[in-house]
Amino acid sequence: MRAIRPFLAFLVALTALGLDAAEPVADGPRARFDDPFIATLEGRWDIVRRIRGTEVRNTLSAAWVLDHQFLRLHMKDVKEPPAYEAIVLIGYVHASNEYVAHWTDTFGGKFSAVGRGKRAGDSIEFRFDYPDGPFYNTFTWHPGRKGWEMRLESQDAAGARKPFALDTLTRVASACPDTARPATPEVDFGPEKGAEALILKAIGSARTSLRVAAFAFSSPTIVKALVEAKKRGVDVQAVVDRKHNTQTDPKRIGRDALAALAAASIPARTNGDYRIHHDKFIVVDACHVQTGSWNYAESANRNSENVVVLWNSPETAAAYLGHWESRFAKGEAFRE
Repeated sequence: MRAIRPFLAFLVALTALGLDAAEPVADGPRARFDDPFIATLEGRWDIVRRIRGTEVRNTLSAAWVLDHQFLRLHMKDVKEPPAYEAIVLIGYVHASNEYVAHWTDTFGGKFSAVGRGKRAGDSIEFRFDYPDGPFYNTFTWHPGRKGWEMRLESQDAAGARKPFALDTLTRVASACPDTARPATPEVDFGPEKGAEALILKAIGSARTSLRVAAFAFSSPTIVKALVEAKKRGVDVQAVVDRKHNTQTDPKRIGRDALAALAAASIPARTNGDYRIHHDKFIVVDACHVQTGSWNYAESANRNSENVVVLWNSPETAAAYLGHWESRFAKGEAFRE
C-alpha cells in the first residue's frame, strides 16, 4: 500500500495542474503514428532503380505494424531468390519532431542502421551514420503523378555528396474491390460438389497476384491454373511443406508439381521450419482469400472437404498475406 501512495500523489498533482493522466501520449506504448503524408506510401509499388548506369527492378509493399507505431516497407528485387531484400520500419519521434527509419537488409547486422530526418515540403531526408561517413536517403512525394522517389547519396571525407542510386516508385493498380465478384463469401464442399471448381474460380479471377500456401501440393489441375495465370501476367508465388512434397514423396508428384512451377518461372519455396507446414490458402490480388480444408492434391477430390472464398476482403487478405510472407521468407527455393 505504501508503494501505491506516491503514485496516487503523482496523479493528484497532475489533476491539480489540469493534466489528465488518461490523455494520449505523444511517444510511448499508447501512442499512434498517424501521418497522412507518410501514409501515402502504404500499399504495393513497383520500383525502377537507376544505379551506376543500369536499371534494376524491385518491388515494395508497405503496411502499418506494431500497433500502428511504424510503417513497414518490404523491398526486394524481382529475382528468385532475391539478390537484395530490405525491411524498413518508419516511425516518428514526437519529442524531437523527426522521422526515424530502422533499415535492415540482406547485408546483415553490421550494415543495419537508424536514420533520422525532418520533413521539408514534400521530402524527408534521412541521414544514416556509418563508420566510413554519412549516407542519405531522401524520400520525396510527387503529388502530380502520385508517386514517390528515393534519392540515395553517399558523402565523402570532404563533405561532398555523390549520387548512389535513384528509385522511382509507381503504385501497383489495386484490384480491390472487384465489383465482378460476389459481395458475400462463397462456399462449396467435396467430393460431391464443386469444391475444386471454386478454387479454380478464385485462381482464374486473379488480375495482379496469387500467393499460395500449401501442405500437399500435387494437383495437376491447380498447377495448370497457376501456370496459366502466370502466362497472362499475374505475379504467382508459392510456399509449401518441404517434407511432404520433397522428402516423403516416393511417386515424385510433389516434386513434379514444383518443377512445373519452376519451369514457368514461378517462385516456389519449401518450408521445413515446422513439424508440418499445414497452411492451405491462396491470397488473390491482395483482396480475396481462398481457404478451407482442401489440400492442393488430386487425392482431395475423394475426401470430405470444404472450401470458402472470402471475396473483397482486403483486411483479411492483408492478414493472410502477412502470414504468407513470414512463411515464404523462411522457405528455401525449390531445386531439382
